[in-house]
Order: sequence, then structure tokens, then C-alpha cells
Amino acid sequence: MPWLTAPAEGDNKVVMLRASAMFKKLLQSRADNSYGKELLKLISPELLVIDDFGLQKLTDEQSGDFYEVIIERYGRASTGITSNRDAHEWMALFDDPIMANSALDRIAHNAHQLVIEGESYRKRKQPQRRNRLLFDYVTNPYGKKSRIGCYTWINKREKQVGQSG
Repeated sequence: MPWLTAPAEGDNKVVMLRASAMFKKLLQSRADNSYGKELLKLISPELLVIDDFGLQKLTDEQSGDFYEVIIERYGRASTGITSNRDAHEWMALFDDPIMANSALDRIAHNAHQLVIEGESYRKRKQPQRRNRLLFDYVTNPYGKKSRIGCYTWINKREKQVGQSG
């Protein structure tokens, strides 16, 4: 499911989606003249988490969409971004360095960056334990203390698979 909406504390909303799904949805919304409505869905939540940003170079249209989302959210709400690329590599994803610098400067301002190094957690995953990285880059434009941007859920089984009794 590309759009995941869940309630957070109180009436706050969290929206989490893959970057590719966000760009696809915005492209489709241009065709049916609902772009403003789709953009509002990305601007309105208390927390927007964009997963897998930067897997491939952005088109001009995607660069513009990303810029619009970031500048509209800046100073209003928190944004989390996951990426397999180092944040210093993000500039090269944009064709326009001025647009890239403007968007990335807003992301970096008041942000906390969590870098997780080592073997992929999918490779290390054990039957007794499941780890999931939710996001690794958090922007808190209000100057409030940011919540930690990396959550881990651990599911332990009472018995090992195949154990009797």
C-alpha cells in the first residue's frame, strides 16, 4: 500500500509512503487536475515520512514536486526521509543545483541525521527478532525537541520453531 496513514498522539496524523509512490501519485494527479488536492495530502500531516528517497535520479517534474512538498512543509510540520544514499549525495539527484540546494537546506535546518551502518538488517534478520527502520532523517521546524527518528520493534517467540512441548 503506497499511502499509509496512522493516528499519532491526539489528532496528529502520520503519512508514510515510498518516494516512487509519491512521485507517481503526483504525476497521476496532474492528468485528472487533482494536483492541489494530492499536494495538500502531503503538506497537511503532522509527520510525513518519505521512504527510499534517491534510489534514482529525479526528473525535472519530480524535482519540482519534491521542492514544493519540502518548502510547503518547512516551518509547519516534521518530515522524515529514508535513503540508502548519504545525504551529501542527494544534490546530484537534481538537475537544477539551485532548486536542490534550496530544498536540501530546508531539510537540513533543525534536522537530526541518524546513520545506520553495517550489514543490511534484512540479511541479519533472525527468526526470533524483527527489526524495522522507520526513518533516519527527521526535521523539526518548530525548534522543539525532536522525537528519535529510528524505531525498532522486536518480536520474540516463546518457543523456537520446531521445538516441542
